[in-house]
Amino acid sequence: MQAKSCNDSPLRKLDWDWSREYDLYSFTNPKRFELSIWHRNQLCALSLGRPTWSGARLRLDSLEAAPHNHPLRAMILPLTLLALEEYAEQIGAHEIRIMKPVNEKVRDYYSSKGFTYNSRGDYCWRRIA
Repeated sequence: MQAKSCNDSPLRKLDWDWSREYDLYSFTNPKRFELSIWHRNQLCALSLGRPTWSGARLRLDSLEAAPHNHPLRAMILPLTLLALEEYAEQIGAHEIRIMKPVNEKVRDYYSSKGFTYNSRGDYCWRRIA
């Protein structure tokens, strides 16, 4: 499984176990958002999210690009947001949230993509049409 090889990479900046995260999500969140982005046979990114309890918002809880170089590196967030917005529309959500940005640089990057940071909840949010 390629997620396992990413978990073991010394190039990772964060240390969470994707297999464990997926198991927790699949058990507790039947309406979860899950996305893997591939280029040919190479895993480029993984993400997990879920609707809020009211269903009015869709949270992106985890997003990580593969630590190795790959041709889709600059496209990970745009591709993830495209899929996230589509799923949000399908479930009737009017807002997407990216939860707990890992640092200020990442938070600023999300802001450059039209998100507003909510410091009280530690998430970036954007309304969708």
